[in-house]
Amino acid sequence: MGTRGEFDVMSLNVCRELRKKYPNIHIQIVLTSLHKLKKELLYDDEFSKEYDEPYKDVETMIYDIEEEHFKRQITISNQKTIEECDAAICYVNCSNASSGARKSQDYAKKKGLKIINLYE
Repeated sequence: MGTRGEFDVMSLNVCRELRKKYPNIHIQIVLTSLHKLKKELLYDDEFSKEYDEPYKDVETMIYDIEEEHFKRQITISNQKTIEECDAAICYVNCSNASSGARKSQDYAKKKGLKIINLYE
């Protein structure tokens, strides 16, 4: 899951709660920017130190998209994540064709993923 939106935060919290009952749940989040990681999660801007609370209990990953325009980083990160999944759980109002979530859902459908849209 991502880290930027309200749905991301809600999803992470639900997964953490589920992991209390089902300890084998593996949680992996995708950060969109090394700059964001350094700025928001690390002490003293030193990459080698342990990062703070938000994600210390989950696996973090980052795609090599730092050189992409910041407005495209989330879209590219979502597409790369979708390419590694079998299913997608989302919250998408399909009447909003221009939303990033809708575009990601369309990409997941194109890739043949099982879609679970909680909006419906």
